[in-house]
Amino acid sequence: MEDKNRDDFHFAPRVRSERIGPRLERQKEGKKQNFFNQLFSKLPSLKGKKGPDSSPKKPTSPQTPKSKWASLFSWKWFALVFVTSFLLMLGFVFTIMITGEVLPLEKMDEKYTPSIIYDKNGKEYARMSKEIVEPVKISEIRKNNNLLVEAFKKVEDARFDKHSGVDYYALMRAVVKNIFMGKKEGGGTITMQVARNVILDDLDQTLSRKLREIAVAWNLEREYGKERILEAYLNFISFGNGIKGVQMAAKAYFGKDLTKDKLTPGEVAILAGLPKAPEGYNPYSIYNAEEKKKKLKDRQKTVLMIMAREDDMPPLITEEEKERWQNAPLPLASKSNVEKYTKQGKATPFDDLIKAEIEKKFPQFKNRNLNTSGLKIYTNIDPKVQSAVESALKNDDLFRSYGTGKIMPSDEVEAGVSVINPKDGSIVALGGGRNYKPVLSRNRALDQHQPGSTIKPLTVYGPAVQEKNFNEHTTLIDEKITVNGKQIQNFDHKYYGKISMGDALKKSLNASTIWLLENHVGIDKAFEYGKKLGLPLVDPDDKNPSPLGLGGLTKGVSTLQMAQAYEVFLNEGKYYPVHLIREIRGQDLETKEEISVKPEYEPIQVFDKKTAWYMLRMLRNNIMDRDGTKSARLDDGREVAGKTGTTQEKKKGWMVGFTPDLITAVTVFNEYDPDEKGSKQKDYEITGAGAPANVFSAIMSEALRGTPEKKFIRPEGVSDPAAPIKDLDLKAEYENGQVKLSWSNAGEGVKYTVARSEDGNNYQDIARDLTTNSYVDNVGEPGILDQALSLFGKEKTYYYKVTVIDPNNPANQKSATVKVTIMGNKKQQDQGQNDQGNDQGKGKGHDRGRGNDRDNGNSFNIGDWFNF
Repeated sequence: MEDKNRDDFHFAPRVRSERIGPRLERQKEGKKQNFFNQLFSKLPSLKGKKGPDSSPKKPTSPQTPKSKWASLFSWKWFALVFVTSFLLMLGFVFTIMITGEVLPLEKMDEKYTPSIIYDKNGKEYARMSKEIVEPVKISEIRKNNNLLVEAFKKVEDARFDKHSGVDYYALMRAVVKNIFMGKKEGGGTITMQVARNVILDDLDQTLSRKLREIAVAWNLEREYGKERILEAYLNFISFGNGIKGVQMAAKAYFGKDLTKDKLTPGEVAILAGLPKAPEGYNPYSIYNAEEKKKKLKDRQKTVLMIMAREDDMPPLITEEEKERWQNAPLPLASKSNVEKYTKQGKATPFDDLIKAEIEKKFPQFKNRNLNTSGLKIYTNIDPKVQSAVESALKNDDLFRSYGTGKIMPSDEVEAGVSVINPKDGSIVALGGGRNYKPVLSRNRALDQHQPGSTIKPLTVYGPAVQEKNFNEHTTLIDEKITVNGKQIQNFDHKYYGKISMGDALKKSLNASTIWLLENHVGIDKAFEYGKKLGLPLVDPDDKNPSPLGLGGLTKGVSTLQMAQAYEVFLNEGKYYPVHLIREIRGQDLETKEEISVKPEYEPIQVFDKKTAWYMLRMLRNNIMDRDGTKSARLDDGREVAGKTGTTQEKKKGWMVGFTPDLITAVTVFNEYDPDEKGSKQKDYEITGAGAPANVFSAIMSEALRGTPEKKFIRPEGVSDPAAPIKDLDLKAEYENGQVKLSWSNAGEGVKYTVARSEDGNNYQDIARDLTTNSYVDNVGEPGILDQALSLFGKEKTYYYKVTVIDPNNPANQKSATVKVTIMGNKKQQDQGQNDQGNDQGKGKGHDRGRGNDRDNGNSFNIGDWFNF
């Protein structure tokens, strides 16, 4: 068969195109017409002449003289060029035969050493070879199933016993048919297929490769007998589903052991026909299984016809047997029987990434057949985390529709998961899907979907903190706003007016996010940050408010890309490119020495560490606050941060979250649109806080079970954002020589300083670093002089100032003052006023005046800097 028809997943020996059909049925009587006679009888048509069987001649008319060029390019000229070219090629082949190296067939076992994947602990996790092989001696096959051996010869190479490795007759016939008759036909023999796939292991479609193949085939025939070559062919040809060799194919597809059980002609025809297109005829495929089963039946009929006809080999079955099995149903075993054998070749959701990574980062091992090259591939795959991912995806109870609470079936709603280590960007686990079948289905972790609100911290909130020095306390405006004539709605269809940035993120408000994007961040800046973070943004389609602010990207993003982008919040504003491989050990093809290659992955800086910490605080509060996303919290209550996202019409949902140790990105989505072919019903409704958050919580809870709890750590040199300090509501009471001060709680973690003055100007601290909300000042009873002065209206008076200080941000302060008049032993109460200022005393003074020259302004409030 042509190389272009080879199975993408299996490097299997290739088969020739069969010359079959009614037009090729040979008549049993009469002399066979020589092929070259056929050729030369057709060549006149190249000149426009009619053959000998043409219709009766019409009366001749004067001939137009032939042109000079027409007389030059006669059929004899074409024949001469063809023969000359063939002889030159033949001479070149003979040169290779004489000088070429012959690789012994005994080395097949060495050539089929699979590459091995090792996990984070250095233990074998899986083998890259997904081909299940059980070699068997041809003598053992012939005891009970000689028909099978002969059928392969008749279908693939009917002149196998007559040629010496290269069938020159078939080769020339194929060349002529391909060039002169426009028909595609292969001229390869079984020996050439063994040379190509077992010895050379080279599938390049080049002339040099073909000539080497011919030379090796010729040498194989010199060194080994026909039976040994045929045995190699039968043991390593591909039958689809990762199955190699006739023995394993018979076990998987029919439940029969070739050394003990006899195959029927119908079963023989299936095996002899499958190698032409192993996946195209795969009746167990998850895609178009019925259509492929029909193709397999047609193929079986064709092979039965070949088996019953007389050509270069005598018929193998009778006409009655042919018709009987052509009309019988396919004698296939159950899918469970096939899976019993195919699970031995454990494929993983990491395989395609490993292949791509080797091509990109490991030029020393490029273009290797990973099924046979024996590489040792060391990764950071964590089996415990991978098991948690797979268990969560199989737990249908986690997948409930928004509103109805009904379980969303796996054939309608799919999911993808990526888990990475934020410290170095290494991939820890992947979830290929709820119905993921390695090799047979695509990896949902790599599917791209619109990310919804999970993009907001990356392209809007993060840039606002970085470029404008905003923080969780900054006031945003959440009101009606339109984009391209369309009004932007919040999830709950409400608008909140003035709202803090932290609360806007927690409520995942769309309107205030677009307001922030358009008025402060800017479209170009948001797009620039998205590209820096590795998001696959499309210019100019994604340079708009909706893609950048609400996640309606043109191409979408994968869970792996989102997990990578969220690294910046844990890594002081930088991320490492996600990767699987930390080291590869293998043989250098030139020196034949064992080498070790460890790639370096340099971090990419996007934000500064203050921005990263401010954003981490908001994302932590989004989950851990009393009004946060409860469904995303972990079983043991440890700190976790993250963001959910929901796309339009609730078709898809996201959760991207993290602890100090792991980042996990989850997407859950409707498999089909309502109007798409294959959709069974109306879409299920999915929100980020529903199934995606449930899956995230289940994975992270199990993955981190039994590990020490860790808290997020503020980077060195970074202070927490200044929180607005509440009014103190300061009160003072004098009785029996004591001034009792009390005030309201101004916030968590703050401390208080109490100062006293007798003239309202010069204050002296009398208490510092108080954490309580009261203080008693023992001023004593008024003296005789004080009592005398009080008769003239000069009462003894004290002024008190209480200042609240945020230890994490010493500049963030607020004060309140109160005046107390001493009236002997009488009880005196005074109500103070809150200063609207900081520790420099700006304010409106106390309860009886407008203050002094130091308390005469409006207070400092970080929100007032921004005029919102």
